[in-house]
Amino acid sequence: MRRANLRELAAAACALAVAATALSAAAVAGGRVYRKKEYRVAAFEVPRGWDSTPQIGYPSILVLATSPDGARLTLGVQRVIPGTTALGLAADARAALLRQGFGDARITPGSDERVRLDATFDRGGSALRQEYIVDGDLAFVVTLAVAVAKQAKAVKDYEEALGSLAISPPVGGTLDGGAR
Repeated sequence: MRRANLRELAAAACALAVAATALSAAAVAGGRVYRKKEYRVAAFEVPRGWDSTPQIGYPSILVLATSPDGARLTLGVQRVIPGTTALGLAADARAALLRQGFGDARITPGSDERVRLDATFDRGGSALRQEYIVDGDLAFVVTLAVAVAKQAKAVKDYEEALGSLAISPPVGGTLDGGAR
């Protein structure tokens, strides 16, 4: 019996040490900055007050965060072939959204590398905003889904998160991140 108690105590101490390490790492980084070297994400800051959850079920979704008002923010990434443009990706997404019943889907070009897509759903009661960014062999999509009634604050938070996205240059100057 005594040996079992020691094991339980040791397990609890390990769990506590892991939790303390995670908490101190979160405190150092503000607990809101996401990085993913594999996809060249140098930084992406989740808005204050939003809860982020790790994504393991959808490998192309790197970050999923939810606001206290129920808005959802995601950062997605996918590899693309050379010559892919943000406008081409947004146009394909717009067509898919319209087929799924989204309304008022409009594209606002920013540059060859950045394009915004806005749409509504739930009979106009909810809004979707996406920013498509192509950088070499990677395409990033930052998405906000929010009830129209709560859109003002969520859009402000979205813009701040979008502005925090820092993408590292490809390693070795190749578009494939140096992979061979």
